[in-house]
Amino acid sequence: MPEVVKAPPNDGSFCEKKPTQVVAIEDDSPQSSDILQPRANALGYDTGEDMTFPKEGLRAWLVVLGSWCGMIATFGISSSMGVLQEYLAKNILTDYSESDVSWIFSVWLFVMFVGGIQIGPLFDTYGARVLLIAGSICHVLSLFFLAWSKEYYQFILGFSVLGGIGSTMIFNPCTTVIAHWFWKRRAFATGIATSGGAIGGIMFSLSLSKLLETTSYAWSVRVIAFVVLFLCVICVVSVDSRGQKTKAFSNALMDFKALKNWEFLTLVFAIFMVEWGVFVPMNYLASYCVSRGLTTTYSNQVLAYLNVGSVFGRACPGYFADKWGAFNIMTTTSFICGILCLAVWLPAGSTKAGVTAFAVLFGFWSGSTISLTPVCVSRLSPTKDYGRRYGTCYFFSSIAALTGMPIAGSLTDHHYLGLILFAGLVYLLGAFLFLTSRTLAVGKQQIF
Repeated sequence: MPEVVKAPPNDGSFCEKKPTQVVAIEDDSPQSSDILQPRANALGYDTGEDMTFPKEGLRAWLVVLGSWCGMIATFGISSSMGVLQEYLAKNILTDYSESDVSWIFSVWLFVMFVGGIQIGPLFDTYGARVLLIAGSICHVLSLFFLAWSKEYYQFILGFSVLGGIGSTMIFNPCTTVIAHWFWKRRAFATGIATSGGAIGGIMFSLSLSKLLETTSYAWSVRVIAFVVLFLCVICVVSVDSRGQKTKAFSNALMDFKALKNWEFLTLVFAIFMVEWGVFVPMNYLASYCVSRGLTTTYSNQVLAYLNVGSVFGRACPGYFADKWGAFNIMTTTSFICGILCLAVWLPAGSTKAGVTAFAVLFGFWSGSTISLTPVCVSRLSPTKDYGRRYGTCYFFSSIAALTGMPIAGSLTDHHYLGLILFAGLVYLLGAFLFLTSRTLAVGKQQIF
């Protein structure tokens, strides 16, 4: 008699079912050998779905390329916000506190993440390409508004709101569409795509730092805008969704039924915690270095060091997550990020060597926060409901993105003690919640 395991049916709840296998479809179609029909989800449980997946060939990897470019265009900007924040606070918005200036970028992140609640059903209904075209237009225009803005409200409306709307229409489809094309190597493909954000962080932080020294602020940002336009064109051409679209737009923007499942609810809180912590070093490390007496040039370069680590930190965990499980990897990396904040940044962050070591190590171990959290959501979601569940999760993440940097900024003192403790402790709590969600989903005996 075969062993009985817990398995989620279509409604996301867990019940007793027999394990199922991934089987090939046999028919007379000339492409039948290229199709797999998985009925088990990525944790190995039967989802009751019959969605087919093509072999992970050229078309699928072109989607990854386009998503990678989309991530450079969006998360590359967010990964270099520390350079912009430090410049604006000292040269343009001099009458505002650092915490006030951080709201410009917090609102941008909030709109980008909260847009997931609307983008999920739109993606399920219209697919990826329509969203990518609209998002590219808004995102590029917002960067030109960023170059033009002089007043605080102009930055909020022209960049934060418009740019956040554009970014959410690029970022969310680029992340979600991977699940339509990949089954066996979904986490690895997602990791490669999201590594584009770190590549963009290196490109844009170093470029902005150099441009701001040699040309005007306005033209520095315009140059970045033209690069983003080129990347968005590649993204629009390469990325498209597959599978049957819903016939009509769903009014159910949030999957409240999924929130009744403890394993999914715990996952939502876990992602909330790590999103609370991940942007703190990205946005305050440059100003922290200046407060420690390090040069402005180095303070901007340290963000590039962080993003160098993040390039590998977003791709490598995806490879191991396909072997050992996304939840296990997220638990481990979140725990290490918390320890790095408390045991490296806190005691050794007053020296250039200490800051550099922390930036590279944190960049590597925090990379999975961007690349694997969508994979964790997909583990607990039937494919046909993934868009809504993804949007539900990132609605709550948007609150973390909105409040995390201002909270950290309000905790800033001469030694940045409160800010560092905040980042480290929320990461440790996130690690505990990822482990809890994993335990609830599969049982204690199958955690490792």
